[in-house]
Amino acid sequence: MEAAGIKNRSAYMRKMILDGYIIRKDYPLLREYFSELKRIGNNLNQLARVANEYYAIDFPELQELMQEVRYWQQLILKELK
Repeated sequence: MEAAGIKNRSAYMRKMILDGYIIRKDYPLLREYFSELKRIGNNLNQLARVANEYYAIDFPELQELMQEVRYWQQLILKELK
């Protein structure tokens, strides 16, 4: 159960009964990527709030960049499934 990374005993038993095995996928680089991406998104949100609050400026370039990042992120997640 510990090696499979499952903390809930019932979930572990159910998985073993249904499938007979557990495959644990570990993607440390992707985990790090998404962590960094989250930090970047938080920073962009803070910048956008300040810009809107003090200058009433909209940044279409940032919005386009974030849409592109979301697109690639979704593409990566689809490939992993």
